[in-house]
Amino acid sequence: MTEAIAEAGLPPACYTDSGIRFTVVIHRHAPQPATMSSLERLVFTALERAPRTVAQLEEETGIPAYTLRRALRSLREQGLAEQLGGRGRPTTYRQSPGRN
Repeated sequence: MTEAIAEAGLPPACYTDSGIRFTVVIHRHAPQPATMSSLERLVFTALERAPRTVAQLEEETGIPAYTLRRALRSLREQGLAEQLGGRGRPTTYRQSPGRN
């Protein structure tokens, strides 16, 4: 599926594993970074250096975790960031490959 999405020239799918339900969001069009809010742009820029946990982002930016999670969810939905780890492993976020 990942190869088919890439071959179609679409942005990477967003995968969310909530433990009970696994969701895949496939975008029809590449998102435009200009549509990012100032908060999303700040978080997106922070993810340039290396994958970060919410706690690391909170420490670096001073933004509360619940606000960071909202921005990260939006960035994932736009195909600009992806979630790594989860379920027994540390959860980190990074810019989607080819989006920086």
